[in-house]
Amino acid sequence: MYLEFNARTVPILDILHVASYIWSAAKLFEQDEGTRKQFTRLRLARILNGEVHTVIRGLRQLATRRQLKGDPRQQLEQLEQICSYFAKNAERMRYREYLALGYPIASGAVEGACGHLAKDRMERSGMRWTLEGARAMLDVRAAFQSDHWRHFPEWRAEKEVANAHLHRSLVSGYTPAISL
Repeated sequence: MYLEFNARTVPILDILHVASYIWSAAKLFEQDEGTRKQFTRLRLARILNGEVHTVIRGLRQLATRRQLKGDPRQQLEQLEQICSYFAKNAERMRYREYLALGYPIASGAVEGACGHLAKDRMERSGMRWTLEGARAMLDVRAAFQSDHWRHFPEWRAEKEVANAHLHRSLVSGYTPAISL
């Protein structure tokens, strides 16, 4: 996978990954599924509200106050992995901010778009692509699938002229003297 991160890139941890970690923590503390769901909902709501570090502290406090199910050492290790995962990814879990800006916090829409835009076209039987060819095809497909298609042909022509005549600015305004 190749991703370019720059100032406009906002890395966001998929909320569904977070939910699976919270659910794993719920299994460490709660016996029945209904209580696990409530445990998970409460912590997810706090995380969505920007309280990641509060959730981490709360999970660690629960581990000392309540008895964990099963082998305590193994359970504590698992809980520490969950808390470490949240601590390591806290900067990518600013969901309240992301939602206020209208950013998606789950990858389903992006994955669906990738399937529709790229996979449906690029992974047909027998197809092989160079990186350059794949990029060119995806440019065309993205333009065709969006409302940019009507502007694409002239943009492409301008780009080709610019690439074919790199030094045309040297002769701009020049009119040859023609004598007959």
